Amino acid sequence: MVLTCAPLFPPSDLDRLAVLLGYANYKALAAFIYPALPYRTFSIPKKSSGTRTISAPFLRTKNLQRKVLAVVDGYGTSALGIKRAAHGFVAGRSILTNAQAHVGKQFIFNIDLQDFFPSIHFGRVRGLFMAPPFGFSPACASVLAHICSHERTLPQGAPTSPALSNLICRKLDRDLQNLARTHRATYTRYCDDITFSFTAPRVSDLPNAIVHIDSDGVANPGHELSRLISNASFHINPSKTRLRTRGQRMDVTGLTVNQAPNVRRRYVDEIRGMIHAWERYGLANASDEMATRSLYTRHLRTKTVPPFEHIVRGKLLFLAMVKGRSSPVYARLAHRFNALVASESLPSGLRLPISSEVNDLRSASLATFRIDCCADVGSPPKVLCVSGTGFVFAGGYIVTCEHVLAAEGTASTSDGGSGTVRHEFADSEIEIRDTQRRRINARVVFRCRRLDLAVLKLDEPKDTYPHFREAISPVSTQQKVHVLGFPNAGAAKGLSCIEGHATTNLFPKSGVQYFEVSQMIRQGNSGGPVVDSNFRVLGIAVEGAAQDDGDNGVVHVQHLLEVLETIGVDKGDGAHSATHIQNLPEELQAAESDGDDWRLVAQPGDTKSD
Repeated sequence: MVLTCAPLFPPSDLDRLAVLLGYANYKALAAFIYPALPYRTFSIPKKSSGTRTISAPFLRTKNLQRKVLAVVDGYGTSALGIKRAAHGFVAGRSILTNAQAHVGKQFIFNIDLQDFFPSIHFGRVRGLFMAPPFGFSPACASVLAHICSHERTLPQGAPTSPALSNLICRKLDRDLQNLARTHRATYTRYCDDITFSFTAPRVSDLPNAIVHIDSDGVANPGHELSRLISNASFHINPSKTRLRTRGQRMDVTGLTVNQAPNVRRRYVDEIRGMIHAWERYGLANASDEMATRSLYTRHLRTKTVPPFEHIVRGKLLFLAMVKGRSSPVYARLAHRFNALVASESLPSGLRLPISSEVNDLRSASLATFRIDCCADVGSPPKVLCVSGTGFVFAGGYIVTCEHVLAAEGTASTSDGGSGTVRHEFADSEIEIRDTQRRRINARVVFRCRRLDLAVLKLDEPKDTYPHFREAISPVSTQQKVHVLGFPNAGAAKGLSCIEGHATTNLFPKSGVQYFEVSQMIRQGNSGGPVVDSNFRVLGIAVEGAAQDDGDNGVVHVQHLLEVLETIGVDKGDGAHSATHIQNLPEELQAAESDGDDWRLVAQPGDTKSD
């Protein structure tokens, strides 16, 4: 019997407790748990130095402890009083949520509690079970504490130890939360790792109660922090105390938090190297090489190395947890892994999921790019440059404004005079980079000056980048919208997301369906997506009121859908067929017949009827 909820009443006698834990009576329970429960004790090396002692309960002991854990968990996080600062061993929290609390801060202060689990002894556990919300009798609390202890302390390896440690630390978490709040700091704890972060501009502004900088410039725990930890019967490990600033790599529970939670570069390089070895030398040879490396046996008591493909998959899943499934870094590696799984005829269950649709600001930032175009025009040459925004749309296309890919300027003519020239940038003159500053390969496949739309085809594997989809509902006045892009060439500052609302319904303008928004569309925003609250595309930002004859206008997404249908259907090999003129939307037929600058840009192997 496995309990899934707390008892409706606290057992006041030992027989009732035994029944609660799956035994006929207390005599049967006592026969198993006394004089001592069986454990297997072994040591594993730590990452830095020294060893970690693990006391792993035998299966029958572990099953009994899981029943105790079910009783504890049945009360719920709220009733148990688990603090929001505790991120270890709590449902819905992880090292990622622990790190997210400290992203973008000026200073990170890390300390470690020494001998964390051994510091929690039998008496503290017994007192925990006697106190609210449990309220067990002293005799029952002694039995429960005995079941959860090994050699009179919490064993590192028992399923009950993490949850009980969080309960023991409730007062410590409350006190340190209050300390952080008093000094405008942020506090979190993951098991024995304690982190404070600060927005203070200078080291001298850090609160002395939390961080004390000695005469040698070394950071030490402040007097109040040390006192509160000592009052909670814990001790600080002086060798693991460190202060980091934004000019350095700031780590929280193994993740860097300078700009966003991230893994170290060497972690990605390691995955990339493992996949490369598999691609070049085959699975068997890559597995044999991995078996010789102690790195992958360090935490394994049996010293048995798991299958190579499982190691790679596990590392990629961790990368996806931290960076998101829509991350281009993860997506590129996951594509290669999935291809190898297929080539080796491994079980399809090993294939990795890749999220491909934009659904929040984080994935939107991975699918929206700054576009820079630059070329020398005329003789003598004159530099023409344009910047704008582009975004990935379903089907593997980058969408932007046509005027982002063209520029007008004054240039010398052959008769010695000067005149206005319009230069359309070639693929080689268009630079698009993702959030990792990696150059994106794409080629122009469509331009239309009347719609002010241009489409480029991504020369990347499908789902390398997340993509936007069209909004399901039509735009309406006062609808909440977001304008995404890089106004004033601000790529260094990251993606701008300006919230506002639609100020009009759809209306025709020169045969094109527009709507207007309350936000100012600045230079550099052109070509960016205008999205609803679900990050579905309502239209493309094309002109701003600050520009000549501008009105913060947005071309409706329906025109983009018609353009993509015009371009053709992806055959799977990257080739696209152009569509005959009679199959085009009416406004594009009109543009063609009027001599307007609409055209499919011919690609090798494409055909186009005039």
